[in-house]
Amino acid sequence: MITLFHYARVAYYQLIKPRLWRNLVQTRALAASEPKRSAIQPLFFDAEDHAHLSKKLSDCLSEERILKQAQDAILHRFAIFSEVAREHGSDIAWHKDYASGKEWDKTKSAHLLDFMHSEGNSDVKYPWDLNRCYWFTWLGMAHILHPNDTRYVHAFANDVESWTAANPLGRGINWAMPMEVAIRATNWIVAYSFFYTSPTLSEDFHRLFLRTLWQHGMFLSYNLEYVRHNANHFSSNAMGLVVLGAFFYRTREGKSWFRRGKRFLEREILLQFTKDGVNFEKSTSYHRFVVEMMSIAGICAEQVQSPFSTQFYERLTAACSYIAAYTRPDASAPMIGDNDNGRVIKPHATEDFNNHLQILILSSTFLGRLDILEEFTQHIRENSTETALLRLDFQQDTSATSSKHRPHITRHKSNRTGEAYFIQGGYIVHKSAQSHLIIDVGDYGMDGWGGHGHNDCLSLEFWLRGETILTDSGTGCYTSNRALRDSLRSTKAHNTVMLGGKEQTEWLPSSLWRIQNDELAPNVLEVRSGKQGAAEIFVLSAEHSAYRQRFGTIHRRSMKLHSTPNNGTLTIIDEIIPVEQAMIGINGKAHYHFPAEVLVSQNDARTLLLTTPSQTITFTAKSPIFLERCNISRFYGDVRETWRCSIECSLDAASEVVLRW
Repeated sequence: MITLFHYARVAYYQLIKPRLWRNLVQTRALAASEPKRSAIQPLFFDAEDHAHLSKKLSDCLSEERILKQAQDAILHRFAIFSEVAREHGSDIAWHKDYASGKEWDKTKSAHLLDFMHSEGNSDVKYPWDLNRCYWFTWLGMAHILHPNDTRYVHAFANDVESWTAANPLGRGINWAMPMEVAIRATNWIVAYSFFYTSPTLSEDFHRLFLRTLWQHGMFLSYNLEYVRHNANHFSSNAMGLVVLGAFFYRTREGKSWFRRGKRFLEREILLQFTKDGVNFEKSTSYHRFVVEMMSIAGICAEQVQSPFSTQFYERLTAACSYIAAYTRPDASAPMIGDNDNGRVIKPHATEDFNNHLQILILSSTFLGRLDILEEFTQHIRENSTETALLRLDFQQDTSATSSKHRPHITRHKSNRTGEAYFIQGGYIVHKSAQSHLIIDVGDYGMDGWGGHGHNDCLSLEFWLRGETILTDSGTGCYTSNRALRDSLRSTKAHNTVMLGGKEQTEWLPSSLWRIQNDELAPNVLEVRSGKQGAAEIFVLSAEHSAYRQRFGTIHRRSMKLHSTPNNGTLTIIDEIIPVEQAMIGINGKAHYHFPAEVLVSQNDARTLLLTTPSQTITFTAKSPIFLERCNISRFYGDVRETWRCSIECSLDAASEVVLRW
């Protein structure tokens, strides 16, 4: 519940402090002297760690790959929201969307720039992603392996100098979003840990670097994204204060930033994650993103010997358990809600954004909870780069040497067969060695505010023997194409029922993320699993009331998975149930989406044949099946065509489909 005191804080952080910054403090910050080098402490690792870090990095990535992505960094060749790298020239245009050609005014005060309205399909997220400077870490990794090759340190120094010259404090698009300031500062600080002892760097460079980071800290402290419903943006701000505060911990201001950021995160982790560990924005991608923020802040706090509370560690542990539950045996993750490819640190130039193990390994290792990783042992090596960078050792259980503030949590043996019921978070997971189901049985997100959730109540993703069979439609974009944005977050774009052509939840026309009212009121009626001879059985029945006020009906979905090592069936039944005075003649459609890699052919009016590289599945329905082409997105910036099928349902006739393999 939002109190009057909370609204007062919103006014303070949104109105008073930013104006104070623009009218008074920004000028002082420009004139302020940077702290001396003796006043900072490199985080994560120092020069004496280089030999050990070199070995750890080599255990995670081949030297060839490390040097290849460092060479791309030198040449400014980056794949941003694309699988194909794009040339950014010898002198980066830091305010430019290289995909559309749009360039924002670098002389204009950041708070006056309009970045929510696209021009020519431009996307402000492109320059923001570019300005996070992920590649500084790629240069640093190559420098660790070849410290006598000065190309990497020169490239780092040149780009820092180029950035500071093109981005004066408070001007241009790269000061318009405090989240970006926080993430950029974190990447700069990680990179500095690689280079700060290099004799190639001049004293003038050190002063410039520290002055710019000091300005990042001052900017953040006056421009926090504290709003009515704080979410991932505010978490990133608080993480930035913790990281910058720890970096400048030997200064009075640094300690103040650190303590404020830590206090904010202690509160936000309890508000933004349910007790069973699910982030309230209802997106697997943003869940991963905020867990990374919390973990990095926790690591920095322990570096300065000021760890977080027991409650913080307990909630972060629950959040890791949710990632472990929704991660499939092949290390892939389902696409639920928005996905903007968000990462704080990106140690790989190219990566699968639907693989969340990098963060699960980082966080579980930090927490000393290696038991959470037991079922993913064969995937640890190639997904541990970020863990190595932040000076954590995934080869030993750190719980014995953990801070006394760490919670005592009973260990349990993980296994590949079982269920995970996240009732508060709104998800049911069934997983075995050969199949994985995740079903949304929760609200839209952010306690009725909206956020990064979609219209996907009672939707599911189904993975079978290494391949996704039923998929979510993904995100594609935000501001660059409003029609595409709305299409991919719509009820029709998910594996659920759309009734009367209406969305489960209506959006606010003025917002890409806000909703009008959340009337879903989801309810799990039955969930159970067990054995029936050699077969595994999973049964779920749930319903929601999104259409109750409009049509006098509720949507009830029943599912049954019957699986043996050799074959199985998944049955899905959708009923439109009248309550009170149901609208006569109201009809709906159950939609199902197949990945682009699945070959879909229609045998007859009620049968589809789904062919993948390794298996064939029969999809049958009691009613006629209608096929159509539609868009899906595997990551932000990606849009591709695939097949969607729909089956009609009504008050008089339920929809029933069976997948058989």
